This record gives sequence, C-alpha cells and structure tokens, in this order.
Amino acid sequence: MTIIGLDNLLEICTDFINGIDDFEDVQIDTEFQCFPLTNEIFISLVASQMAVNEFMHNLMARTSVRDISEFTWSLLHEVGHCETWDRMNTRTINHCRNI
Repeated sequence: MTIIGLDNLLEICTDFINGIDDFEDVQIDTEFQCFPLTNEIFISLVASQMAVNEFMHNLMARTSVRDISEFTWSLLHEVGHCETWDRMNTRTINHCRNI
C-alpha cells in the first residue's frame, strides 16, 4: 500500500538533505536516527512529548535560531551526525557510544 502523503514527505526530505550532501533516500523508522558510514537517514512521525521537549531544550541552550520546527531540527541533527562522523577521533566516538 502506498501512502501518497508519506511518499511526498520522504521525497521532500531526501531532496532537502541531498542539497547538503549525497545521502540515501530518507526512510521511516520508529525514531530519528542515522547510519553515518552509509549516509542513511531515518525519520519518525511520532515522538514522546518529553523526548521532544528535552531535545529542544538542549538545542535552544546552544543556538539562537528559533524559527525552525522540531521535525526540521531533528532531520538536521541526523544529517550533522553523518557530516561530522569521519572528523571525530576514536575517543570521541567511544564517548558518544557510551552516552
């Protein structure tokens, strides 16, 4: 079964992030995540309000940008992981995995 709105959303997200770098097609998952080594991005259409609030609180403490939606920030967050993964040293990668 094809969900037209969902297909459109995935296409828009894929086109958007491919303006930044060469990514695989965006896919749906139960949470926002990425696989930096393969440039795969996964988005979720649901999230707990507590998780969103925590993410946005931490984000707003680090930036003055206030006019981007939680969805767009989440997408860009995963893109950022892919874009910076090869620039991190082993100690930093291990620290991130432990957290």
